[in-house]
Amino acid sequence: MHRPLLGYGTGQFGGYVAYQNNPKWNEDPRFGPGGFNLHGFYTETVDSFWIHLGVETGALGAIAYLAWLFLLCRPLLRQARRRPDPAAGRVARRRAPPPVYAWAVASVAASVLIAFLAIALEDPLYPALLFTVLGIAWALGVPEHGRGRTRGPGEPLRVGMLIISEYEANARVRREAEALAARGDDVTVLALDRRGAPRVEMIDGVRVVHLRVRKYRGDSTLAYVQLYGAFFIAATWWMIRRPRAFDVVHAHTMPEAVVFAAVAQKIAGVPVLLDVHDLTYQLFASKFRDRGLIMRGIKLTTRAALAFADEVLTVHEPYAETVRTLTGRRITIVLNSADERLFPPRAYREPPPGEVLFSYHGLIAPRHGLDNVVEALAELRREVPGARLQVLGSGDGLGQVRARVAELGLADAVSLPDGVVPITAIPPALERVTCGVVPSKLDPWTNEVLPTKLLEYASLGIPVITFRNHVIARYFPDDAVTYVDPATPETLLAAMRTLTADPDLARRRAERASAVMTELCWNSQRPVYLALIDRMSGNAPQVPAPRRPQPAAPATLVPAQRAVHDPAPAGDGL
Repeated sequence: MHRPLLGYGTGQFGGYVAYQNNPKWNEDPRFGPGGFNLHGFYTETVDSFWIHLGVETGALGAIAYLAWLFLLCRPLLRQARRRPDPAAGRVARRRAPPPVYAWAVASVAASVLIAFLAIALEDPLYPALLFTVLGIAWALGVPEHGRGRTRGPGEPLRVGMLIISEYEANARVRREAEALAARGDDVTVLALDRRGAPRVEMIDGVRVVHLRVRKYRGDSTLAYVQLYGAFFIAATWWMIRRPRAFDVVHAHTMPEAVVFAAVAQKIAGVPVLLDVHDLTYQLFASKFRDRGLIMRGIKLTTRAALAFADEVLTVHEPYAETVRTLTGRRITIVLNSADERLFPPRAYREPPPGEVLFSYHGLIAPRHGLDNVVEALAELRREVPGARLQVLGSGDGLGQVRARVAELGLADAVSLPDGVVPITAIPPALERVTCGVVPSKLDPWTNEVLPTKLLEYASLGIPVITFRNHVIARYFPDDAVTYVDPATPETLLAAMRTLTADPDLARRRAERASAVMTELCWNSQRPVYLALIDRMSGNAPQVPAPRRPQPAAPATLVPAQRAVHDPAPAGDGL
């Protein structure tokens, strides 16, 4: 070859373009006496990318191409060989480099070898696939400017959250997000759209991204699947374009599958936390008939989601026991307590003379039994004409309750909501409440809950009438609340009549419930949550979890509880 450094130019040797330009290219004397027949090799095509590259671009072109591939792979090799920071948390030291680095480098190495025997790197499809792999590795693995640095102690974390609910009304998500923001962390929450809300807004220090997906409440399984699917697609697209935007991703159920929207972050090595407020299959079982294949599919996705997450957060010990049967992941319990900023502990307040106001706030659904409360109120008003009921919240059961109120002629005695009520609007509405009512009917879902509204009434010193399940009974003894077992119009009427007629009994039970709340307050749970996020981020030393006292008697409390807050409860997908 007469031009070893610069070659003869592209499209001149051995390939399809050369053959199209000159079918007898191989007879060109530039490639040797009698053409290209080196060592007896004589052909119309040459199926070796490196021979093509060397002859057409010369040694300089081949070296430049190899140097380019090396520069593309070098940052990935550095990331794959990165040693854990001994100052990082124990979880961070255990965490292996994501496999995407090795995958990309191995793809390049294999391509270099294949190119000796084939023209794959000149093929229209193969290079596109190869550089797609490299692009994914760079996007997920190579730090951008200002990222990838080792955070110093106390440096703010970047936390991303996912919730298929309206952020403004979801008490648990707000508590956790605002606790992080209050200490200076950068928190972004992807949530459902709210009528009239901007695409992105700051709420109490938290950046809320309203994805253009609206809430659905109703009886259609297909509609819920469409809701979850639409949010998942929108959230995944948003997240995959920002693979290194967060130090921790915190996904909130329901459904559990929402955690898969963080697949880009998972590949990039960002720890993913799944917060199990409620198990989807339990709530579907309470709302719809067991449809066999559908329920099996939901349980399968639940197991897969729990396996996908690095750690699991849940809301009380009995519920954690259920989750442990589905996963071997580490489980942390953070109570879904009443937020003292909104529901500060206070003493019992005797209602003004002649005023009797019962209250319910939260998800309005048939399983929560508000129709029974309305019927009980109609009977009570025969004895106490001034008795009234206020309902705050939203849900697919509102129409049924509204119709029953009209049938019983209670429009002047029952106030019903016109839309979603933000959690911040609840406390002022409870100032003059005589008694809170939690009248849910037992089903596979309500049998496992400790309603947050119950804790909020107890924190404010408001007497409570509640249905009984094994979780509520675990925390609140019979002298702390008035149980209706089960919650029917008759049992509710008897309880409402008793507390209305005996203010001293109402005061004693409110005081006992307030004492229970001293062990269930958010101030005691916030450090547990913050320590979990710090540990998962690898930026803090291991912090031992607080010991949970074991119940020695029915009145002894174990700090563990389940998230059911309304108007958009912790798992209010249905």
